[in-house]
Amino acid sequence: MKRMWLSVGLIAAVVLIRAGALLMLTNIKNDFDSRFDSLYLLVERGDNAAAASAAKELTEYWMYKHHILCRIVRHTQLDQITLAVARFEPLAIYGENGELAAEITRCKLLLEDIWDSEMPTFTNIF
Repeated sequence: MKRMWLSVGLIAAVVLIRAGALLMLTNIKNDFDSRFDSLYLLVERGDNAAAASAAKELTEYWMYKHHILCRIVRHTQLDQITLAVARFEPLAIYGENGELAAEITRCKLLLEDIWDSEMPTFTNIF
């Protein structure tokens, strides 16, 4: 009987930890979506100085959150976003607005793909 309660406790712990990780990932995704959108608006306006400043802040914030995400998400997908985010500031400084907009969109899609792959759906489990 003790084994049964131990196994139920372990299953409950796994479910709670996974739910917490999914909630954290959802909050981080929503936060970065809004940050990417605001940077995209600066790029559309053609304000390179403000876009470069915002890109630098976004890069620093991504590196901070990257350490948190590494615990719950595959590194290969996060590394793709890190490489793209590292390009934001130089692209903004040198006025490559089209390429910067493409990189922002790419990051949004990669983050959406990460979030979608972590959802506990039938296709992701089996």
